[in-house]
Amino acid sequence: LAANTAGIEALADMQRNLLSNLGHAYVNAKRYSDGERIFREFNQRYPDKAAGFYGMGKVLQEQGKNKEAIPYFEKSILLEASAFAYYRVAKAWQAISEKTKAIVAFEKALSLTPELSKKTKSDAQDQLKALR
Repeated sequence: LAANTAGIEALADMQRNLLSNLGHAYVNAKRYSDGERIFREFNQRYPDKAAGFYGMGKVLQEQGKNKEAIPYFEKSILLEASAFAYYRVAKAWQAISEKTKAIVAFEKALSLTPELSKKTKSDAQDQLKALR
């Protein structure tokens, strides 16, 4: 991953996608320390891209570190608001008993396009009902 992508946006895009996919593959395989390492590298190389911050939040959240995950999801949302980032931050707020913040984030997740997947959308709606 030491390719010099300076001045070649297509290569930079491919490298970002590779890092993101690799990080998520590690998370899915429950190799969290490897996922954290990849997303730290992503954020160092591309601090203006939401995907790395979302990925780091996901790694932490999957380990039950919801409080630590929140700033990463919030940074991701600042860079590029997405339904999935709002859904993840809502779940994190809910896990640490911040009901009002969770409700706001779930509502935002449900209002954005592209929409959440059917399963995630249904879960967000169920969580909102339970929180209210």
